[in-house]
Amino acid sequence: MVPRVARAHTNMQLPRRDRKLLAELEMSEYIDHLKKQGYANNTIRLNFTAIQNFLKYKGHQLSSKWVGNFPPAVSSKKNDKHRWTLEQMKEFVDKAPNYRLKAIILAMFQSGMAINELCNLDYGDIERELKEGKLPVMLDVVREKTGTRYQTFLGADAVKYLQLYLETRSDLEPGSPLFTKWNSDVRITPAAIQFQFREMAEKLNYIDFGDGEYNPARSHSMRSAFRSRLTGRMDPDLIEFLMGHTISGTRAPYINLPDEELRELYAQFEHQLSIESTSQKVNAGLDRQSSDIDEKYRKRVEDLETTLRTQASQLSQLSELNSRLSYEVGELREERKGEIMGLGEEAQETLMEFVSLLKQPEIRDKFLAFLQDLTREAE
Repeated sequence: MVPRVARAHTNMQLPRRDRKLLAELEMSEYIDHLKKQGYANNTIRLNFTAIQNFLKYKGHQLSSKWVGNFPPAVSSKKNDKHRWTLEQMKEFVDKAPNYRLKAIILAMFQSGMAINELCNLDYGDIERELKEGKLPVMLDVVREKTGTRYQTFLGADAVKYLQLYLETRSDLEPGSPLFTKWNSDVRITPAAIQFQFREMAEKLNYIDFGDGEYNPARSHSMRSAFRSRLTGRMDPDLIEFLMGHTISGTRAPYINLPDEELRELYAQFEHQLSIESTSQKVNAGLDRQSSDIDEKYRKRVEDLETTLRTQASQLSQLSELNSRLSYEVGELREERKGEIMGLGEEAQETLMEFVSLLKQPEIRDKFLAFLQDLTREAE
């Protein structure tokens, strides 16, 4: 039985109390028919959505709210997404064969972006903040599915591998695709990313492929992991905002923070999405490194000043000692002159002259020969 969608949506000619939602009634009959044929709940829901979209195109509304036998969705194990731990995410990144793929994995995991948004990113979307060294890096994104504009962030891990990847690229312009196909300047596609994710996931023993139809480690598992790891920690509305979801009701106006406050909020929870480091640690490390350099320079100057003062003091002491010793030697020399053999002043001068003559080799030799002759005669 096929629903007669050409009928009027309601029988408007009847009094209000007697009016019935004819399209919903016929949809209910159609659902009963599909159930009797043995169709699964998810298949029935898929059929309903197709008919609903067709009627919407024709200007009619069909709501499941008024279909009493509308079946609930049934989760299929073959469509499960892997529930990532940080250790597993690190191993998955380590398995990536190049910086580009490492950056792609971490960009989706740390930002919560869908794969289409990631593929649509240009270098100009991150150029300014990368050059300014800001962490985490803010992304201004338009969600392709809904046209919603929102902000999210790349944490320190994603930025690290993104910078390493971009160093392999040349001629980057603001309009250049942020991620390209391998060895090409053509923008990467979702299909190319999903293919590589599956190749990597097949090498991991903790990924359960079930019947093999779906890859549990596909890109949407990264988006799901973003939400799961922040749930119960970050404000739920902020999580929805960072994922590009529409926030309904009166709560929406409150998610309108200045960029730097939003950046700070993200950084407070970034450790839940980090496998190596966080923006707070990197920023603190840079500040500490600069402070350490200043402290080392100051300490070295102080040490040099202390050394110079010590050396100047020692030099002054040595100069004073030298003057004192020179004076004492002079005094001693004068005293010793009068003590030589008890001689008078004239005799002392004669002796000093004689000693000076003996310093001449010829006179010294003759004097020694003379002494030897005197010794033989005395014998």
